Amino acid sequence: MKEDKEIVLAAVRQNGLALEFTKFKLSDDVNVVRNALMSNGLAFEFASAKLQKDKDLVAMAVKSDPMVLGHVDEQFTRDANLCRNAVKAQGLSLQFINEQFKNQNKNK
Repeated sequence: MKEDKEIVLAAVRQNGLALEFTKFKLSDDVNVVRNALMSNGLAFEFASAKLQKDKDLVAMAVKSDPMVLGHVDEQFTRDANLCRNAVKAQGLSLQFINEQFKNQNKNK
């Protein structure tokens, strides 16, 4: 069942965190991961390493749950739009923004 895409889609649509229990090939399936993120942004943690570098999926995860910013690749913690939107939605996500980026913006 963990390999049956239709069953996995039904599970992640209900609760995105079900992505944790799928077979690897489905955690690397963009459609499965998108559905998981629509349900719960924290499912990002269980997406494949390749998909965790996909800017659109990162933005989708952070939009769903701004605290996901603490689980993204460092390159995304320097993305002005992504960080601004995360902090506007959840001020505590400020802690995950790259220090160099924060300092650079203080000087503007």
